[in-house]
Amino acid sequence: RDELERTRQVMEDNIERVVERNERIGLLVDKTDRLTELSNGFRGSATRVKRAMWWHNFK
Repeated sequence: RDELERTRQVMEDNIERVVERNERIGLLVDKTDRLTELSNGFRGSATRVKRAMWWHNFK
């Protein structure tokens, strides 16, 4: 009976850890998506600046 209770407690702890892990993974996915958006914006801005400087130096 005690062994069954210990096993049940271990399983509850494991389930709680999995839920917490999934929450952290979800936050990481959100942060990664935002970082991707920001890096794409930076790339576009850098390309525009590069072209503007090329034209500026060309003239």
